[in-house]
Amino acid sequence: MELSLRPYKSVGEFEFNAKREIVRGFMKEHASELATHARTDGKVADDSYENLGLEFIYTKYDKLGAIELKSPSKLVFNGVNLMEKTWKELLHQFQMLDPEIQVSSKDFISYKFGVAVFAPNKDTNPNTLPTSITAFDKQFFIHKDGIADPQYLNTFHIHVPFFRAGRSEKSRSEAKSEGLKEAFSEVREKGIMIWNQVPIALDYASDLPEILQPILSLLEKMRTSTEGTHELKLACASFTTEWKVKWNEKFLLIDAHWVKVKGGYEDALNDTDPNIGQLTLVKSEFLSEWKMPLLQVWNALKHENVEPELSGRVRSMERSIKEMGKFYREDKSLISTTPDGRKKVDFTSMNQWKMLLFALIIIAIIIGPIAYFGFDTSTYWWVRLGRNIALVILIGIPVFLGLRALIRRKKR
Repeated sequence: MELSLRPYKSVGEFEFNAKREIVRGFMKEHASELATHARTDGKVADDSYENLGLEFIYTKYDKLGAIELKSPSKLVFNGVNLMEKTWKELLHQFQMLDPEIQVSSKDFISYKFGVAVFAPNKDTNPNTLPTSITAFDKQFFIHKDGIADPQYLNTFHIHVPFFRAGRSEKSRSEAKSEGLKEAFSEVREKGIMIWNQVPIALDYASDLPEILQPILSLLEKMRTSTEGTHELKLACASFTTEWKVKWNEKFLLIDAHWVKVKGGYEDALNDTDPNIGQLTLVKSEFLSEWKMPLLQVWNALKHENVEPELSGRVRSMERSIKEMGKFYREDKSLISTTPDGRKKVDFTSMNQWKMLLFALIIIAIIIGPIAYFGFDTSTYWWVRLGRNIALVILIGIPVFLGLRALIRRKKR
């Protein structure tokens, strides 16, 4: 199959970021040759057509992120079939086009053109033909590792049950010993951990006291270390699991094996196609999901007046986490940053009063200058209006910031 490369756009008729079903639609004549398998790195399964020398690599969004080509397929770029060129010729060609290509012991990568040429024997034989050539999308090296927007995929969220601190006098008198189990003994609702969209029950009376210490140790280690690894076992009435955790300054990877899950969800959680048991998250998102449970634990221990050392650790950890989890954020940011560094504006995150206020401000910025300076009916009225609006903004912003600072100071 001969395919033409349009860097960061398409390879032949296959456009990057296309959904898997669209790609398979183009390949329906070769459906009998399709082999779907999980990658060795545990990411989303690829589609291979070995007889054609094609492998379609998908991102965590299940969209086309890269295509790896081997013989007999042909990759045409600038009118030349790259598969017929030797390593030496390809290296020279791309160095002329892209002086910043990265060369390793087995390949080179041109980020300018979205091409990786693999030739493991090139050091002993520079005239060898490439073993494979991969064309990739601009965001492939982010998305292939599963660093997707947490609100869409690769999810971890905690929904907590209703809890009111302080038990009835009858319950207090009947308790043989004071502690977290007794503090949560009257909680009838169950919490839910949502792991890659699979729900896992969390009983506060029987489960949370068992997993609190190991979870707290993990969170404390993440707080004190910019990067690191940690292994923990969580065993309680509702589930038993083992986590291998790895993190750096921005991201967190959890590779989990679920031994037992109440409701029989362990098979789904251990599925490897795709790898449900693995989470790749923004680290701050993972931490924020634990803020509400920690706050509930601290309130329970404080009202029971027990385990002061544990209470202090829980309170310290809870206060160090900046915001609540997804379900408990009162107001989301209008402007946020996605995990791949892009700014995102979401007006739907504003409540109705803020939207009304925002609309009134926009109207005032436009109507105010007209009311104050008057409306110019000359040919270039818009120039004067723009100047007046700019004056209002330049004067209004410092006044607004000053008043806000004054109000906040008085509230303290």
